[in-house]
Amino acid sequence: MKSKTTQVRSRFIKEALHIRKESLAADDPTLATTYNNIAAAYKSMNDESSALTFYEKVLAIRLKKFAAEDSSLATIYTSIASLHYSMDHYSNTITYYKKAIEIHEKSSSSDDLELATNYNNIPVAYSSINDKFNALTFYEKALAIRLEKLAADDPSLASLYTGIASLHYSMDDYSNTITYYKKSIEILEKSSSSDDLELATNYNNIAVAYKSIKDLTNALVFYEKALKIRVQRLPSNDPSLASLYSNIASIHSSNGNKSASVEFYVKSLKIQETLPSPNYSSMSVMYYNAAMAYESLQNYEAALKHAERSVETARLAFGSDHSE
Repeated sequence: MKSKTTQVRSRFIKEALHIRKESLAADDPTLATTYNNIAAAYKSMNDESSALTFYEKVLAIRLKKFAAEDSSLATIYTSIASLHYSMDHYSNTITYYKKAIEIHEKSSSSDDLELATNYNNIPVAYSSINDKFNALTFYEKALAIRLEKLAADDPSLASLYTGIASLHYSMDDYSNTITYYKKSIEILEKSSSSDDLELATNYNNIAVAYKSIKDLTNALVFYEKALKIRVQRLPSNDPSLASLYSNIASIHSSNGNKSASVEFYVKSLKIQETLPSPNYSSMSVMYYNAAMAYESLQNYEAALKHAERSVETARLAFGSDHSE
């Protein structure tokens, strides 16, 4: 149901449009500008369907009035592509970004960085339909332009490196994953304006990649870097801390450091017990791992307690008749 504010704004939009329509021809370029403003207003109100309707009206007028390679068409294609992406219409997203890209590539006056932005936007849509080859191709096109046009420490490069790293990780290419996360991290560490939590996320993600290639030393180093930032910036019961504690506990367990393993499993479980919708399946495994660690430390009372909680949470996750 629309809020009162949204209803009022929508009414004014319709009134303004009515006035414009009475004074202008149906294909008047000025009317296209009005449609464009209305589309932007609807988009700001999260009414994506209405926004798309008016962007398409803009496009219909401009296709009649302008050459097929006019730069204003590239702009409207980009807006339509962005809307389709927010509506999970990935095929249409790709179609309209490609139309914008085609115009920019042919234009001698086109802004290369604007073209790079479109190259950068389309990979997310390709990734959403699991077309990783094309996603990587367009990321690399964006990177080639930005490396030529921007300073080596530009924040947009950090974001692009992160996108490429994430894509390589999804392809199980851990070496390139680590390479590109390192490039992103290097920029973020040097930037006074960077978001610490973004840096923490990259620390966490590169740790996951190191863990995937069994480099537990580097994995632990980067998990601890992520933890240092997150404990300073986030509430003590934030779910991302629970996940981080669990990952650190797992590495300590693999390294045979049972005491540290128990410490971090307990920290993670303490947070998870307070969550509105706990992941009982994950908690059951964690309680079991903590029980095994306590047993190896000959703390049998704590081992029994955590083993019992493992069974209890397994029943909550899978039902009381779950085979133990």
